Amino acid sequence: MSFPCWGYRLLVSTYKGLWRYLCCHSYYWRLYFPANPTLKVQLMAKKPSQSFPNKSYSHCSKLPADIQTLLKKAEAQTKLAYAPYSNFLVGAAILLTNGQVIGGCNQENASYPLCICAERVALYTYGARPIKHKIKALVVTAHNPSKPLTEVCMPCGACRQVIQEYEARQNKPIKVYVTSMGLDEIIKIDGINAILPSAFSQSALI
Repeated sequence: MSFPCWGYRLLVSTYKGLWRYLCCHSYYWRLYFPANPTLKVQLMAKKPSQSFPNKSYSHCSKLPADIQTLLKKAEAQTKLAYAPYSNFLVGAAILLTNGQVIGGCNQENASYPLCICAERVALYTYGARPIKHKIKALVVTAHNPSKPLTEVCMPCGACRQVIQEYEARQNKPIKVYVTSMGLDEIIKIDGINAILPSAFSQSALI
């Protein structure tokens, strides 16, 4: 009994498709099934370098006095964070031009998309009050009780977009200070455009 022509073509097509798949996904194949045991760790450790304009402080004592106080407020907010799923505690504090301080901390939910970051809690709390004074600075810090943080944790994309919105509302940049508890380094960002270039804005809607 001869092998049907259509069956031969199907077999060849299947093998070609498998070969293309393996070639196109070779990076992911090496990532999850590396021949070298250290290769997977090396590939996963690769991160883009931070090349945005910023100023770095080597210790909190080098910060302006009002920002040092704001950092302590943000650290205190981490104790109020509700993060039973990630165990990643984040605190934020915003300083107004009149000296008033408003804090916020991350709030998680069993329905993960409903989680909200500390930065947005603080900013939305400010936005929900009849306050006429502008935001001068925002400090964000993070803490993970399960393991020490080895790098400064930057605001996520959603928080950057919200910060941009509040900058637009007050027509003035917000100085953002970011650090992680246990680290000496503090990064200062003079306006969110430094880490959110070409942001979506109200100019596309109005």
